[in-house]
Amino acid sequence: MRARIPRKIAKAAVSRLDSWLLPLWGRLPGRSAAETQAGQGAVRGVVAIGPGDGIPYAGYGFGEKGFARVCEPLRIRPGSPGVTSVADAVYLPCASALEESGLYDTHGELMEGTRLWRGPDGRESVTRNMFGKGKGYSYDIEERPVVYLGPLVDHYGHFLTECCARVWAVMGDAFSEAKLVFHGDGRCLQREYVRSFFRSIGLDTARFTAYSRPTLIREAIVPKPSMINRCEVWGAHVEMMATAADNLLGMRRSGRNGRPVYLSRARLDPTHRALWREDRLLGELRKRGFKVIYPETMSLAEQVAVFNAHETYVGPLGSAFHNTLFSREPCMNVYLAGDLGENYLLFDACKGNASVWIRCVDALFSFKPGVRKNMRLDCQAALAGLEKHGVA
Repeated sequence: MRARIPRKIAKAAVSRLDSWLLPLWGRLPGRSAAETQAGQGAVRGVVAIGPGDGIPYAGYGFGEKGFARVCEPLRIRPGSPGVTSVADAVYLPCASALEESGLYDTHGELMEGTRLWRGPDGRESVTRNMFGKGKGYSYDIEERPVVYLGPLVDHYGHFLTECCARVWAVMGDAFSEAKLVFHGDGRCLQREYVRSFFRSIGLDTARFTAYSRPTLIREAIVPKPSMINRCEVWGAHVEMMATAADNLLGMRRSGRNGRPVYLSRARLDPTHRALWREDRLLGELRKRGFKVIYPETMSLAEQVAVFNAHETYVGPLGSAFHNTLFSREPCMNVYLAGDLGENYLLFDACKGNASVWIRCVDALFSFKPGVRKNMRLDCQAALAGLEKHGVA
């Protein structure tokens, strides 16, 4: 049985940690800023801003070698990745769509093209083999051809990336008579951003199905993913998002203004990477003319409109930055970060954005029950980086 730490002691310990660790900001050795052009077809023209530019930080910097190492395996590919089909595929209902999605052959082996992959080489399998849970069960039979779309979850960032990665193949009239099969909780189809997105690319959510019983699918059409997390993005993914943006924005061609936008995490569920001291930064940014928004309180159309109305977006790493996929024109994204994020680099490269990284966030252990990770923001480091690049 684990001993519980009394609330007063935990609070005092956090306060003491703050007083000990805060002086370390800016004391650690600096490393130079880096630009990289790594490998044929790799991400190009992205910029990492580190303490070599006079910005204090905690932890390791975005050194040239480290930056190149992150960018080198990332790929932007033209066109679409293609479509395959499999016969006699077994679908098992699951509790965790991201980790348990995929189709099996009748011997219980996961079919390679149906599992969820991530990682620098696209070979880091997220999917666990759950076939043992289905042994001894009778299967329903699906005689009609279906299109298998993988996992669908209620998480904005995962939705715009790997959950939509096979949807490109069913836009328009393609496979218009086929049932669209996914793994996940069908309640996510009721979320405003999910329904709005599918509607904007011409898909009716009534076509989507998640089987409630083990099912043997006679023929499953399996589009290859147009985006693999931390690995690659295909042109089909970018075009799909551009189609959605055009339909969500309609005829509006408002152009961009110079007022920078800050993407706040202050109103998110505090159990998801709470950002300590963000309130201090918000007050200062408002004085300097920033527009502060809380993306999770906005509709999809409103978020798309904001990402097409300004030139510069600033904030901690988070799903809100994936809205840059809806941008019609290049912009500048300024990340207040503790580490480089591969997906953000990929999307900025796809859209031709300026990608600026300021090392000013550190992860801390949390004493609060249910809080997985707290992020601490160094406001002085953030402001120094923003001032250096003429943003604040």
